[in-house]
Amino acid sequence: MSVQVYRWLAVAVMMVVLGGQAAPQETKASRQAELEKTFKEMLDGVVLRGTWQMTQGEGLKGKAPMTPARPDRYVIKNVSKGLDDNWVVTARIQYGDKDVVLPISVRVVWAGDTPVITLDKVKMPLLGTYSARVMIYNGFYAGTWFGDGYGGVLSGHIIKAADEDKIKKLEKQAEEKQDAQNQSKCKDSGIGQG
Repeated sequence: MSVQVYRWLAVAVMMVVLGGQAAPQETKASRQAELEKTFKEMLDGVVLRGTWQMTQGEGLKGKAPMTPARPDRYVIKNVSKGLDDNWVVTARIQYGDKDVVLPISVRVVWAGDTPVITLDKVKMPLLGTYSARVMIYNGFYAGTWFGDGYGGVLSGHIIKAADEDKIKKLEKQAEEKQDAQNQSKCKDSGIGQG
């Protein structure tokens, strides 16, 4: 073999032997830091828009129906990481005659790469005491929640607060288009004509 072949062979062996050491290894800690960064980016300055349903008493045992779905909206101002798996979610919560902005201490538990916001009997001023498990994934949220003697489900879409008006406008346009199509179908079929 020529000297040049030996050099290439030596370089190839070095690359194989040192290759794993030269490239940074993704550690569990760096992977977790990346997941947490993505979680924070996903929830800073957003609106959770969707629906909720509830039940109480026998419904909590699966023996009574849930209410019809109702609109749900939470404005999340920001999220910040505390120690370990503890986070603070600063959110505007509106329902009934309540409209409050609260910093809410939560745990974020990870199911693989999926964050689950976890509350265990957390007292919220003016609102009550709640427990919840809310999964956040790919722009959507879904979960369960419980108060004292009642509980339910919630789910919806996560959108940047700055985009909410644009989305509302698109929803209104789609609704108007659907109404026009329905009116056209009624007219074509003779429904509603005297």
